[in-house]
Amino acid sequence: MISDAMLALITEHTLKSGGDLRVGIDLLKRAGLNAEKNARRSVERDDVCLAYEVSKYLHLTATIRALRPEERALLRLIAERSREDTEMAAGKVHEAVKATSMKLGYTRYYEMIRKFDAMRLINLHYREGRGGGPVSSHSGMIRTGLSKRSISADSTN
Repeated sequence: MISDAMLALITEHTLKSGGDLRVGIDLLKRAGLNAEKNARRSVERDDVCLAYEVSKYLHLTATIRALRPEERALLRLIAERSREDTEMAAGKVHEAVKATSMKLGYTRYYEMIRKFDAMRLINLHYREGRGGGPVSSHSGMIRTGLSKRSISADSTN
């Protein structure tokens, strides 16, 4: 049984994660399983909060699964670098890519970066050039809230 208060909490968490109903449905299922595991017939706040720690990454996990292996490898590299700096120059990240065993050319790298931006995995911001106009794409700044954990959790699948 789920009380109105717990249903409201599940709704709040679902909205917090972008309003994705798949997250809400997964949250309902996991909260119910948590209560069942503790031999209770009703869902409590702790069940919902514990379930949310897994369910909130449902969209991210599905998105990462849809990426090609080379895209996941680049995203993992960006996540690792973002632990040091939450804002990175795209050109500096490309230099780091060249220092690895990844065989990734300039054009393909920027296609992937723009794809990650479109998928909202990273935020790509362009700095203004000296003349006041936008500078070329190699001067883009990558901002991410990704964690290595959120990427590596599904990169092997």
